[in-house]
Amino acid sequence: MEVFHDKDDPRWKEMRAVDKRFVNVILLVIAFQTDAIFSHERLVQLRTLGKKILRVEVSATQGKALAAFEDVTSLATVDDLQGSDMSFRNTPLVPDPVPRAKTELQRISRRARNNPLIRANLLSMSRDDVSLISVRFRPGLDDAQHSAAIAKMRALLESASRGTPTRYLLGGQAVAEADTASYQSADLGRFVPIVYVLMIFLLFLFLRRALGTAIAVAMTFCSLVGATALLVVIGSSINNCSAMLPPVTITLATALLLHYFSELGKNSLAGPEGKSLVRRTVGELLAPVLMGAITTAIGFASLSVSEIPAVREFGIAAGLGMLLTFVMTTLIFTLAASRIGSQRLVASHSIVLSPRFHGLLAALAEFVIRRRVALLAAGLLFGGFAAAGFGRIVVDMDT
Repeated sequence: MEVFHDKDDPRWKEMRAVDKRFVNVILLVIAFQTDAIFSHERLVQLRTLGKKILRVEVSATQGKALAAFEDVTSLATVDDLQGSDMSFRNTPLVPDPVPRAKTELQRISRRARNNPLIRANLLSMSRDDVSLISVRFRPGLDDAQHSAAIAKMRALLESASRGTPTRYLLGGQAVAEADTASYQSADLGRFVPIVYVLMIFLLFLFLRRALGTAIAVAMTFCSLVGATALLVVIGSSINNCSAMLPPVTITLATALLLHYFSELGKNSLAGPEGKSLVRRTVGELLAPVLMGAITTAIGFASLSVSEIPAVREFGIAAGLGMLLTFVMTTLIFTLAASRIGSQRLVASHSIVLSPRFHGLLAALAEFVIRRRVALLAAGLLFGGFAAAGFGRIVVDMDT
């Protein structure tokens, strides 16, 4: 959530100062459900798990390893305040070794439920078979170390639950942050390849040349790398908003390339190969394609007026990325077309040169011209329904 807050806002700085002084503790919370919490077997299992948690390590600088956690609080480790009148003492709730006698285990259970601190923080208020473990991170770890420690903790809990009736659930702010980053990374890992497969299919369908498709994919990849690098330049990162940048860049680059390649193929039918063909193609398209890139960039750049940093940074990166995509695709296309020639980039039997395809486009244009009144009426009707629906839009607070 930090990417949505302005770090220069005095209220944000004040809150961080309070956190640093009073709440500078990052916790993992492990909820577990088992058959008998206060049985000898489960208390031994809980104490053993606590020792294993304290042995979890993460990598640090110069290849050294650090203990990821510095404290574990559970029913097996918590202290119980005992006494009366003016005499009090802290004693472990569960002695070492863990007792086996049923009467002693029942006494431990009563002490835990009679202590309001233990009852409110480690025991469920509604179920007798659910308890909590609180694990405190070592201070000074970064996000990568937190994520690595959480991954090891999950593996440890899975191993600890194997062959037992105990089920574990991991929670806490660090878990939510690590999982959000993991989900975004996984989404991009799935989504970008799917977009690339669709783009390759579309380009090959239109061009019918493997070399032309390969060069187009290389152009798109260069544009994607450049647009993503702009996030680093402006000091941003991949977050809920900027995750849209890769598919937007791929989409625009594919559209620009289809313009260039289709115009190159069409011009090749009317004139000889050579630099004059490339000059004519780029000259005819440069103005309209540039205007399209500029208006798209302005559209995204308009988000830069937002007071939300993540939205503002995405608008700036996307706006600059659109212009960068235009420059890179234009330069690489010009170089490739002048060196390779149109016949190896666009096949004469491709869709972009098909008389049937151009006839379909001409028929569509003729339909729009002949039915302009009906289409205008349909558009106004649709606009009326859309305007009436504006009032039903709900702004959801759940990010």
